[in-house]
Amino acid sequence: MQKPKKSNNTGIGKIRLVFLAMILCTLVVGGFQSLTHTAQAKAHTHKFRWVTKVTATCKNSGCRYYECSCGYVQKTEVIPKTAHSYNRSSATCTQDKHCTVCGYVAQAAKGHSYTWQTTRQATCTQTGIRQYKCSCGNVKETQTIQKTAHQGTHWVTVVEATCTKNGRREFQCDCGHAMYGEEFPGGHQWKLQSVVDSTCAGDGYRLYVCTRSGCRETRTESIPRKTEHTWVFDHQVNPTCIANGTKYYRCSNPKCSATRSETINRVNHSYRWVVISNPTDGKAGVESYRCEYCENETNTRYRYLLTFVSPDSTGVPGSQVKTEGDSFVIPGTVPEKTGYTFLRWGTSPDAATGYAPGAVIAAHGNMTLYAVWKYDRESVTSRDDGVWFFPANTADPEMFPLTDWAGCSSSGCPFHPGVKHYSPGCHSGSIGHNGIDIHAGTGDPVYAASYGKIVYCKSTGSRGLTVVMEHPIGDTGTSYYSVYQHLSQCTAEVGKWYNAKQKIAEAGATGGDYTAHLHFSILIGESGGVTEASMSYISTLESNGWVTSYNDPSHAYGMIVTNPKYGNCSEEGAYKHCGSVDYTTNVNLVTNWISY
Repeated sequence: MQKPKKSNNTGIGKIRLVFLAMILCTLVVGGFQSLTHTAQAKAHTHKFRWVTKVTATCKNSGCRYYECSCGYVQKTEVIPKTAHSYNRSSATCTQDKHCTVCGYVAQAAKGHSYTWQTTRQATCTQTGIRQYKCSCGNVKETQTIQKTAHQGTHWVTVVEATCTKNGRREFQCDCGHAMYGEEFPGGHQWKLQSVVDSTCAGDGYRLYVCTRSGCRETRTESIPRKTEHTWVFDHQVNPTCIANGTKYYRCSNPKCSATRSETINRVNHSYRWVVISNPTDGKAGVESYRCEYCENETNTRYRYLLTFVSPDSTGVPGSQVKTEGDSFVIPGTVPEKTGYTFLRWGTSPDAATGYAPGAVIAAHGNMTLYAVWKYDRESVTSRDDGVWFFPANTADPEMFPLTDWAGCSSSGCPFHPGVKHYSPGCHSGSIGHNGIDIHAGTGDPVYAASYGKIVYCKSTGSRGLTVVMEHPIGDTGTSYYSVYQHLSQCTAEVGKWYNAKQKIAEAGATGGDYTAHLHFSILIGESGGVTEASMSYISTLESNGWVTSYNDPSHAYGMIVTNPKYGNCSEEGAYKHCGSVDYTTNVNLVTNWISY
């Protein structure tokens, strides 16, 4: 093994070398400065830069000057030694790690380290090899490993058995060496081919075939004949209250003709309702409670017919038949008819009372019910007289009961004697209430009376929070304006269009000291007259009175909203200017009026 070289770079040696380098730099610079300075004939501004005079290595330090281009040196510095430059990262078995510049040995060669390594495993057919080997690959010694003994692992058939001869097999090593052998018996290899079951008509059998190649031998096994029949039901003669019945069975085997029977004892009378005649429009039907076997009758009852009549409509329920003691039930579905709203089923087409869907009718006898309709007048029409129809007593939750309108005094309505209207309208004889008041609680929903656009939603004086909708009348340049006042909240958005019965606001009592209600009015004027910035055009329309009155006694309820300007509280004046109300004295049709 090579010994490491000794280095002269001890601590003391390094100090000496640095000291000598500094002396050398000083002597050289001093002499050079003297010569340079003397040689300068004229003074100038020095421009210094570092100039390396002696390059540093791993053996010796270097030095550099801070000098001007004229040769004048201002100062010097020693450049420290550099690090060693090694030939490899670490020593090997035969080579050390040393500096390639100064020869300094940092790590000496470590020599070989041998271990035994198996390079080929021994088997039962060949020897193995092992080597005394260093990790660097150097082999010092090689040895042979003896073969292993044979190990039997599996049976191998060397002579196949046949139907007439035995076979032979050997227990072998994985290499094919036979450890020992033995014979195994031959003979047929039977496999079940088919089965014919035995029946009550004969024996059955099992057929076996030999599966060995080239053998066609077969054999059979007998299945003894069954002695019991398997009975299945064939048909039956039912018993009656007069005679016994019989139940017949047959054997399930199609080749067997055996049968047997069982007696079914006679039964009591079996009563049921039998329809004798169906009801017609003019006559009730009859049904009998009689025995289904002997026709013995113990009771009778009537059958009644319920007929629904609704001409020119769809979805009319079919006729119902009920027996005596039962009830008719009105179907939950209702008919439909264009331009009309279904109200009830009545005993006549104009019946004031009747039956709602789902009602129960316990009456005896045939019945004919007629659909009672309400004509649906358009919310906004294009009539010359400017009619506006607003339904007031309907089951819809959107509608509010009427409490005040123009045309009636606080003492009662002089135009409809015997009919009580609630709340003053003409305000003590003067025409000043431009619309109607509809009873409502604060927060109740307010719905659009017809399809239109929201053009105004602001608080404005005694009107309170007000919403105005514009309803253009075709392309005529004229529009209806519906006005909703005293609101607590506006839920619609200005500039957007809303359908009839779509929520646009909530009722309230803003703009004055009174109970919550909805002031509702209809005006007619030029399209685009009301904007979000101003609703002064509405005041102009209210003073001019565009919408005329209209009274149609053929319609039992609802009302017409008008805009009065002039007139008096006579019946004639009310019809022309104060407005008019279609009304009814039938309390069954007016269920949601609020009394004051």
